[in-house]
Amino acid sequence: MAICDWRGCSECATHVVDLVAPDISTERWGVCRPHDRELKTKFVRSRPRKTPELPLPTQTSVLCGQCKRVLPERSGLLPTEREPCPDCDSMSRSINVEVGGTMSFHSSLHVRARHSKGGWFVRTKTGDDYTRDLEAWGKRELMIDNEHDRYREVIDLYDGARLESNARLRDHPG
Repeated sequence: MAICDWRGCSECATHVVDLVAPDISTERWGVCRPHDRELKTKFVRSRPRKTPELPLPTQTSVLCGQCKRVLPERSGLLPTEREPCPDCDSMSRSINVEVGGTMSFHSSLHVRARHSKGGWFVRTKTGDDYTRDLEAWGKRELMIDNEHDRYREVIDLYDGARLESNARLRDHPG
């Protein structure tokens, strides 16, 4: 078995981790279990944080309270500072404020399969996953296959970066 690629580590490499990102060449690492987690964390933290979305601008318009004509005046004028409506001479005003926003939904699915007798032989989690380090949503797929002794985790980040970790399940306890 190969030795862990992590500098200074002499443990056996039990996990193969592929790192892909738009701005770097693809890397393949053979690492031990402790360095599997450390490599994933280091890779995610090396990616740029997502730029926060700017709030949509608020728009305000002033209308005559009587005839609803749009008036070219500030919304904060005191009643004593207002000019009468040129159409109906009313001094009453209606202030319209338009506010916008965005909403997004996220989902994930957890599936477990088993034979008619016995414990679970495969567990899968897939779907949206929030990364606090980047303050962004991405996708995560985790598959634990007891029957075929396989562990697989794939993380797709918002910026197109992707990491995939594969190991024998016996080498990935917990």
